[in-house]
This record gives sequence, C-alpha cells and structure tokens, in this order.
Amino acid sequence: MTKRRADHWGQTPAVEVRRFLLAVVTRITVKDDAIEILMSRRGLTDALLGTDVPDLPMLKAIARARDWYEKLTSGEVDSLQTIAKQTSLGKRYVSRIFQCAFLAPDIVEAILEGRQPPELTLERLRHPLPVSWTEQRRVLGFAKG
Repeated sequence: MTKRRADHWGQTPAVEVRRFLLAVVTRITVKDDAIEILMSRRGLTDALLGTDVPDLPMLKAIARARDWYEKLTSGEVDSLQTIAKQTSLGKRYVSRIFQCAFLAPDIVEAILEGRQPPELTLERLRHPLPVSWTEQRRVLGFAKG
C-alpha cells in the first residue's frame, strides 16, 4: 500500500497532499541554516497504513516478550527478575508481558494486520493466558465456543 502511494506521489492531487501533510506534520521551524519538520508518529502511521493500523502497544509488548525469551534461552539473562531490573520495569509487569512470547502465530499475525477482535487489548494480554493455542484463540475472541 505505501509503495503504491510512493510510486504515484507525483500524480497525487493537491488536496490529498494537503490532507496528508495536515495529518502528519505538527510543526515547521525555519532556521537560518535549516528547516525542522516535526511529524506525528501516529499521524504518519495512520496516513501510510490506513485506519486499520496494528495496535502498536500490543506489538511492542509482543516484541519485548520475544526479545526477553531470546535473552533467557540464550543465557544472556538468568531470570525475568534480571530483565525487570535491567529494564526498570516491575517484575509483575515483565512476567505478564512475557507470556506474549507464547501467543499463537495466527494471533500475532492478526494483531500485525490490525485484524484482532475489538475486545483484545494490551490490558487483556496482561491477564493470565492459556498455553494452548486453541484456548488462546477462544479466550481472546478469535474462535467461537
């Protein structure tokens, strides 16, 4: 989607360019030797990926969990408590987020694509999750029953 937009940017109508810039640029500062353009990360994400953007906090939690899992399995760290100390995060928070390393691959893919059920939030992922991928799908709203 973003590649197509870039390929045709020169032919984009002025009204669409204006709409894009208004959504993305939050401030422009002109200096003697430079121009600074401050952009909204969320505005840019929404403009480039559309309204069905992935849930960034959930993606961050999943990425953290997988990183922590790699550190534990490689022996780089010896415990979640060590991770909590290194990251200055609470031990309880780290242990809750860590379970995201074991989410079913199709659940992670759905979150990446912004297709997760509306009731699936980061707060929901912080509650205890079943180990079984079938059960995860059921309790997180991906399967009926």
